[in-house]
Amino acid sequence: MPQAGVLSLVDAIGHLDDTSTRLRFYQDAVYDLGRRGWLTGDDSAQRLTSGTATYAPASGDAIDVLGVLYGDRCLPEASVTELLVADRDWRDRRGDPVAYTFEDETTNTFRLYPAPAFVPSSQATDDPNRLFVLVTETRANVPAYVEWPLVFDILAREMAYPSTHQDLAFAALCQQIADVFYRMLGAPR
Repeated sequence: MPQAGVLSLVDAIGHLDDTSTRLRFYQDAVYDLGRRGWLTGDDSAQRLTSGTATYAPASGDAIDVLGVLYGDRCLPEASVTELLVADRDWRDRRGDPVAYTFEDETTNTFRLYPAPAFVPSSQATDDPNRLFVLVTETRANVPAYVEWPLVFDILAREMAYPSTHQDLAFAALCQQIADVFYRMLGAPR
């Protein structure tokens, strides 16, 4: 169901006159789902540049990086300390990447170790040297199985918010219903 459908259900169940905050609560709830790993996506194949070690998800909707795949291998995340123990000059090395790190990088930016030494010119999807980034993300439209928990999650936020229609008892009930739905779907809440 599109975002408009979810927000219509929120309006219908909550009998809301003032709908100025519901879009923000929708966005906050969807972002929270993405932080918990519920909304995932692949960031598609990225173009590698020979000698470039620092990369970031191409998607502007990415929240967290779950994993990095180079060719057919899932690269392990390593700390700077681990990389220093393995190779004192790890930042200057080139070759086939065997690990990545987030330390000393900006948000959602990671560094490959070693930096790719050779990158084929084609970057085709069947190329064994391509880079894939798996991310959690935020999005406008959520999968159908998340709609009802999301409706009650938004209602809980809306009814707990200080306003003319604040109802803390109803907010607590909506949060309990949302939690039951999330648990039924297997989400740790």
